[in-house]
Amino acid sequence: MSANETPRADRWVCVHGHFYQPPRENPWTGVIDRQPSATPFHDWNQRITTECYRANTAVPVMDAQGRIARLVDNYACMSWNMGPTLLSWLREQDRSTYDAIVMADRASRERFGGHGSAMAQAHGHVIMPLASQRDKVTQVRWGIADFVWRFGRQPEGMWLPECAVDTETLEVMAAEGILFTVLAPHQAAAWRPIRTDAWQTGPIETGRVYRCPLPSGRSIDLFFYDGPVAQAVAFEKLLADGARFVDRLRSRGPLEASSPPALGQPPLCHIATDGESYGHHHRFGDMALAWAFDSLARDGRTRLTNYGEYRARFPAQHDVQIVEDSSWSCAHGTLRWREDCGCNSGGRPGWRQAWRRPLRAALEWLRDQIDRTLDDVGGLLLKDPWAARDAYIAVVLDGGERNWTRFFATHGNHALTEAEQQQVRLLMATAHHGMSMFTSCGWFFDDLSGIETVQVMRYAARAAELLEQVGGGVIMPALLDRLALAHSNLLDEGDGRLVWQRHVEPARRDALLASTRHNVLAQVAGVEAELAQLFARARSLYPDARAALGELPTSLRTVAQLVLRRQAIEELSHPVPSFERLRFIVETAQENAVSLDEPAVAKAASAALTALLARCEDGAREGAPDVGLFKTAAASALAVRELFPSIDLFGPRVLAYRLHQLVAADWHRRGQAGDVAARARSVALATIVTAMNLAPEP
Repeated sequence: MSANETPRADRWVCVHGHFYQPPRENPWTGVIDRQPSATPFHDWNQRITTECYRANTAVPVMDAQGRIARLVDNYACMSWNMGPTLLSWLREQDRSTYDAIVMADRASRERFGGHGSAMAQAHGHVIMPLASQRDKVTQVRWGIADFVWRFGRQPEGMWLPECAVDTETLEVMAAEGILFTVLAPHQAAAWRPIRTDAWQTGPIETGRVYRCPLPSGRSIDLFFYDGPVAQAVAFEKLLADGARFVDRLRSRGPLEASSPPALGQPPLCHIATDGESYGHHHRFGDMALAWAFDSLARDGRTRLTNYGEYRARFPAQHDVQIVEDSSWSCAHGTLRWREDCGCNSGGRPGWRQAWRRPLRAALEWLRDQIDRTLDDVGGLLLKDPWAARDAYIAVVLDGGERNWTRFFATHGNHALTEAEQQQVRLLMATAHHGMSMFTSCGWFFDDLSGIETVQVMRYAARAAELLEQVGGGVIMPALLDRLALAHSNLLDEGDGRLVWQRHVEPARRDALLASTRHNVLAQVAGVEAELAQLFARARSLYPDARAALGELPTSLRTVAQLVLRRQAIEELSHPVPSFERLRFIVETAQENAVSLDEPAVAKAASAALTALLARCEDGAREGAPDVGLFKTAAASALAVRELFPSIDLFGPRVLAYRLHQLVAADWHRRGQAGDVAARARSVALATIVTAMNLAPEP
């Protein structure tokens, strides 16, 4: 019996979140350029991580006094998938959030009878029915390999981008060992109890799992989520009322008894939406979800589950047929990614999406050139170019020379020279960008000049550039001729050739400039050292400068801010930062009319406090917590809150909550019994808890 099993539960509830962001990296540099629309953040990945991805790892449930009573890890309570490209970015840019997400899958296995809540995803978020059979195989194999590398287990389920499905895609998934996927209810064409002949074509019963027999003789299980409730979450502000959200989640009645096994089987009440609904699309949606999970966990009539656990407990007793070439977000099947079908983001009267067809035609032409070159050039160097492409995901995940050496030894059809190895590297990168250019977002929105469509064109540019280098012939002119047939809705943007010149070419030029950044940064470091010396000399002149000028010159204030900010960050980077030293730096900044309460310093302060509290947690778990360390942490927590009002306390708050749950009650009891050290630790912990706005009761 798993951790949340309730024998009396008459309905099981599963909430699935599809967490994904379009790739935003410059294909030449691998770095995301600044996106002004995401201000005050550098880019949309940073912004949505703060609002959603990180927030859902530890969501506060408040008490009546507005204090944090509990923290709920939504990922450990729900079913979810996260796009591999997004996970790659998180691993590099926000490792603590990435690690928390991976750990949540482990926690869900304990909670849900050994079945992890994370699902794999077809790797590049391509519309699978529109992909070639070879690309389908690679996308599924890459998605599985990426999942295993991150989560340390084989995936049971796989999410299809936009839920776009056809029988060939299901065949590929089943052949690779995928057991189930999730679709929208309108994607079910017909269903029937197993071992009967009468197919039903009415609305499908969403509260159970179905078996989809395939022409090969294999089968794959399918779940069809509750459409109206999912629609209410995504578009009807259901998350604004936590109680109503809970009621809708568990509102359905018992299963239709169309076969004997349905008798007494609890229905599965489940929804699937974009995971960004919980905090990004809907502010405080993460808190509404946490409140719902907290409430459902306390309800004896309801049991939280995930798809893997429910499928194992209640195997499919019904067959189902799918609607071919269908998706969850286009009423016309998959036309949204290849035709002007009328589906768009809305709000642009008179705009058309006739550009979709020539864009896809141009990129499919480029794909054919890439495939031909993979066959031709790859055939000269590799045992099986397509098997090599499938295996290339190992190098995408870890591009160290050891992996490359293993790749060459395994897939080369002879001992490759250095020049031949370089050709293989270029060939594999070409194939990778050639699949990335079919990312679904490029067709989803309203205009050819949109940032998502420009991004897939950038992938195409990089693929074409590499293809010419690897021996694919002259590609660019013919590609641009085809793109010129696509036209923007904006007169100033013109056709695809002009969009390319305005938005794609500059990204390539930026990559050339990036090659000089290392030298520039080294010079800047030298300038910063000179500024520190200037600041030390100029401080003695400040009284006379104020007397003569009335206030400090702007140039001196700028120097003071640059130098003091660097000193603060350096102090906070020490293994044991001195908050007294930090206070002196802040007071010096105030004396010179500059503020250090800004993101770079606040982030460093939060990281320092997090590290200090992590040491406290380690000591508490080992049973030998140092009283002085806890007193230092308490003083530091108060100082950080006082010195940096805008600080993000997410990391310290999570650690303080874990400490509180781990030892607060025991230390309080021992302190009451006369243990002086326990009392001192208890007081220090209470100070930390108060500084983090946590409810003090153990």
